[in-house]
Amino acid sequence: YMLSSSMYPSIPDGKVTIRIRVAGSDGLMDTLIYRVRLSDNTNFVCPVRVENSFGAFQILEFGTGRGATTGEGLDNDTVGQLDDNYCEYEIPPVPYTDIFDARWAVSKTNGILRDIFPEGVTTPPGQLRKYVCIFQPGGEANQTSNHYPVKVSWNMSDVPAKDAGSPTNPSGASWWIKDIESDGNVFAYNMNTGEGASDPTVTKTIDTGKFTLSIGRTSCKGFVIMYDMTSGVEDGNDTYIATKINSISPNPVNHSAVVNFGVSSRSHVRIEVIDELGRLVGVVADGEFAPGQKTITWEARDLSGRELSSGTYTLRMIAGSITSIEKMVILK
Repeated sequence: YMLSSSMYPSIPDGKVTIRIRVAGSDGLMDTLIYRVRLSDNTNFVCPVRVENSFGAFQILEFGTGRGATTGEGLDNDTVGQLDDNYCEYEIPPVPYTDIFDARWAVSKTNGILRDIFPEGVTTPPGQLRKYVCIFQPGGEANQTSNHYPVKVSWNMSDVPAKDAGSPTNPSGASWWIKDIESDGNVFAYNMNTGEGASDPTVTKTIDTGKFTLSIGRTSCKGFVIMYDMTSGVEDGNDTYIATKINSISPNPVNHSAVVNFGVSSRSHVRIEVIDELGRLVGVVADGEFAPGQKTITWEARDLSGRELSSGTYTLRMIAGSITSIEKMVILK
């Protein structure tokens, strides 16, 4: 006889399929199929492949399931809690930096390879959770390039559409992947539809439903997946908004300009005008802003209300830990 097996760890029902093929000397054959439970049922599971430029890779899985926890003390769970019924198991510590590694980060643990979050809810609206992946590309110490670009890929159909309904997405949630170092200013993409944007250090490709991000930015050491657990987010749409200055129009500025900027979550936002000597000479905005795209008309005046003279200036936006800058010329 001969044995063979096929395992599908990402099947939503939490089971793997084992096939045993038996062949006799008389040529007769039969296949025995067993379904073995490894995990409680999930709404969905999506494998994500993280790979460095030398081909070393790790498969991470994320998804949702009824009664699951984040392990961050957010849903009646304790910090560091892992759901063994969903096959969340702590892995060994992160190796030395010259060795490739990728894992989901959970507080008070070494990390995990499978991260299942709670099933989405319908109320209250605006709830967000995030899966956090940290990776190190490997490479020689003190070599800034190391093994970049790092590629992150997944099948878009493995992530439920916003209108998929039960059982995969009962609350109409959405999942966005973005860089870990800013609020999506480097890259931010909807994992089901592929809509989004990135700066020139990150490229995307879509090939027969497989979405791949190629991250060349060497300061990027991970990504987060934003899980909007409900459809009732404040901005009322499914388009991710990065916290940054989008445009200054016109530029060069004569007597006034319209400053367009985005805010991804409710924040105190301050937009400053800095001259070529690094001095604060004006303030465009300073206050609390709800999520969304914003526009402010600025009269090109300094802190005393006088018109600014011709020259090159920097517009600096500060929102929490996020800073966005844009060059501007005033031409009288």
